[in-house]
Amino acid sequence: DRINNCGYSKYPHGGEFSRQDSNFQGAPKEPSFITENVVRSSLKGYEINPYYQYMTSLYAQSEVDAVFMKYRVGTSLLWNGATIFWLTDLEGKVRSGKIMRCDPNSGHRIKERYSINWAHKMLKIQNFQLEQVLFGLHLLKDPEVTDLICIVESQKTALVMAIECPQYTWMATGSQVQLSYNMLAPLKNRTVILYPDSDAQDDWTNKAAILADQLPIDLRISSVVFEATKHLDQSKGYDLADLIIPKAD
Repeated sequence: DRINNCGYSKYPHGGEFSRQDSNFQGAPKEPSFITENVVRSSLKGYEINPYYQYMTSLYAQSEVDAVFMKYRVGTSLLWNGATIFWLTDLEGKVRSGKIMRCDPNSGHRIKERYSINWAHKMLKIQNFQLEQVLFGLHLLKDPEVTDLICIVESQKTALVMAIECPQYTWMATGSQVQLSYNMLAPLKNRTVILYPDSDAQDDWTNKAAILADQLPIDLRISSVVFEATKHLDQSKGYDLADLIIPKAD
């Protein structure tokens, strides 16, 4: 995920290939889906979910419960309770779930070789075609959602911001390189504000300039994280949540 630190980005096997060139839209694909009963069965077991434990150390349990249900965040038996961030499209179909191992004390992903996986891999679904969508995209179906959409990189950050600034609709790309035409296309005729991590300001600014000409979107980019972290090592990838919740060294 930290492409700027290692100069390498590993894409999910059998998944969507996103070139750095934002003009590349890719050939039409028929995505695969996870059944609804699998998703529903994961929306519990939060007492063993480390990221849930972290969030409830910061916010009222009722607030965390509400945002976990709103964004459809589940619990996996992998790693004794890893967090599942389900990716649900506009039709309510689940493209897959990103499974992440988190530290219950810091909320950060445990940075070991195997700390991220995918639900379709754990379910051993053969020939699964992963076509990712924005985390939180399904919220557009809510008639009360405004035309202003705020996009961050991390799913975890989207959840924090959904509690801190509930007047806006927060979504996440899931990684720096996932910002693309296909990701933003469902947001047509809306105002979209991008909040890149501190190490992605230039990359997202360049991509936004191209995408703004390709999509019927009022696309804007914020420099609030970049400006607030100028005195820090920006290669660490600070984000909006770190401005609210200080990041441990």
